[in-house]
Amino acid sequence: MSASSLGAVQTAVYSALTGDATFMALCPVVYDAVPATPTYPHTVIGDAVEISDRFMGQNGHDVLITLSIFTRDGSTTKVGTGSKGFAAGLAIAARATDRMVEQNVLSVTGHTLVLIEVESIESFRESDGITRRVDAHYTLLLEDT
Repeated sequence: MSASSLGAVQTAVYSALTGDATFMALCPVVYDAVPATPTYPHTVIGDAVEISDRFMGQNGHDVLITLSIFTRDGSTTKVGTGSKGFAAGLAIAARATDRMVEQNVLSVTGHTLVLIEVESIESFRESDGITRRVDAHYTLLLEDT
C-alpha cells in the first residue's frame, strides 16, 4: 500500500483543471501556495484529508479534497448575480465539478479512481468586503494499482 495518495491526487486535480481551456478561461490561475498579491480570480487546491481504506486484501484510500475559488468584483454590494457577488465563483466551481466528476478525467498516478463525488459547495464573503470564496469539497475513493 502506498503511504499516501495526497500528492498524486493534488497533481491529478491540478492537471485536470489546467488542462481544460474552458476552466482556464473562467479562472486562469490555480495555486497550491498563494502569493502575497494573488491574481483574481484564482483557485486554490486546498486542504485534504486521507483515510486508509482496506477491504478484502485491496489497499485503498478515501480522500476529501477542497478547492477554494476566490473572486473579486470591485464592489462591496451584495448582489448575487452578474459580475458581482458569487456568480463568477459558482460558475468556476461548476466547471471544476463538470471536469472532475462528470467528465471523470482525473488520472491519479499509482491508483485507480473508483468514485469521485461532490460532498458540498459553500460560499463565503471575506472580511475585506470585495472578495468572495466558494469552497467545493470532493470525496475520492481510490484503490492502489
